[in-house]
Amino acid sequence: MVVSKKIWFLLGVIAAFLFGANAVVVRSLTLSGVDAFWISVIRLLVGAIVLGAILFIKGNKKFLEFENKSLLFITGLSVAANFLLFHYGLEFTSASSAMVLEATSPIFALIILALVFGDKVKFKEVIAVVIAVAGIFLVVFSPDSNLGDGTLLGNGLEVGAAITWALFVVASKKLLEKQGVLETLVQVFLIAGFMLLPTLFLSELISLDHLMVLVGLGIFTTALAYVFYYEALKHLGAITGILLFSLSLFFAISLSALFLGETLSALALFGVLLILGGIILSKR
Repeated sequence: MVVSKKIWFLLGVIAAFLFGANAVVVRSLTLSGVDAFWISVIRLLVGAIVLGAILFIKGNKKFLEFENKSLLFITGLSVAANFLLFHYGLEFTSASSAMVLEATSPIFALIILALVFGDKVKFKEVIAVVIAVAGIFLVVFSPDSNLGDGTLLGNGLEVGAAITWALFVVASKKLLEKQGVLETLVQVFLIAGFMLLPTLFLSELISLDHLMVLVGLGIFTTALAYVFYYEALKHLGAITGILLFSLSLFFAISLSALFLGETLSALALFGVLLILGGIILSKR
């Protein structure tokens, strides 16, 4: 059956909405007292189970083959750190700032590949990094009067989340030579979830309502969002991926303002534009 490009694009837009909505829902949960450990563990394990089920139904069982265990351990550790930093950071900063800052991971991946692995960097990529880093600086240090004194800490944690996701992207390159992105995500999410599972014994129990919300996040904004996004990317190309990435930031900023009353300053919005410009330039 031939699927129209409009359908793939619609699925991509839905994925962008889910990615943006995720940050807003998590921010709301943290404000309600749900800690980063619970959010991270439930999202990771439910996301892995649902992604695995989807792949299994499609006849893809590669995610059951855990071959490169040492590399999987490193990537799992990176993702575990990413989820913790992203969710913990949302206790202190806005959903829109968190999304914008974590979305800078491609820039940090470029830096890691150049400095650690000696990859050749094109001149335009150097310019892209400079532009994006300037944008990061403006977002991190921009005053957000409606968020309180912890904003700088929260923004710093989100930069850490971007760096750890960049480490995952770089470390998973060898895994992706043998299998697809979704198969890799199932394995890594599962490993990261079990790594963080003992932390729940250090956390207070959460209500059934909060647990159901977290399960929903695992299904929709973790599993289905990735499936929709990568399917759209496969059928529509990288340029569409950049557009969908931009849409996810738009949804996060809009939903954060609408439901949480959180707005970015003019300086931070200019920083967002610089970050988008840097990422687009690096992928041209």
